[in-house]
Amino acid sequence: MSEASQQNVTQNIGTNTGQAQAIAAGRDVNATQQMTPSEEASEITQEQAVEILTKIEELIKAANLPPEVVEEAAKYAGRAKEEASEKEPQQSIVLSQLDRATSVIKKLDTTAGAAKDLISFLKPLFVKLAGWLSVAASHFFG
Repeated sequence: MSEASQQNVTQNIGTNTGQAQAIAAGRDVNATQQMTPSEEASEITQEQAVEILTKIEELIKAANLPPEVVEEAAKYAGRAKEEASEKEPQQSIVLSQLDRATSVIKKLDTTAGAAKDLISFLKPLFVKLAGWLSVAASHFFG
């Protein structure tokens, strides 16, 4: 394996409630995610849902995936965030857009590489959204 293929590219994504570190690399990827205690609550507010959706969109945009996949999945995540930001959001629309975003990601080989790591970052965020969206925590990634 060449030295260039072993290099890791790191991107930090921070928000006012926590920080996630997404690491995009070729073959061997190590990733960490930090969450604040307030994010671990099972009941979340609309504002917290928007913050989580912002993180989801940022993680997708930072993923080391084919550009067309990133663009499409981020578009759907962005639409979900926009709907959640409405005065009276329709959670069914948020859910529909998130289903579309996850569907795009699932089309990739999710057993290795950047797609697997992206899913590992997204799962805990989707678990937090599940109650707000009135779906099972396993709805998105099983």
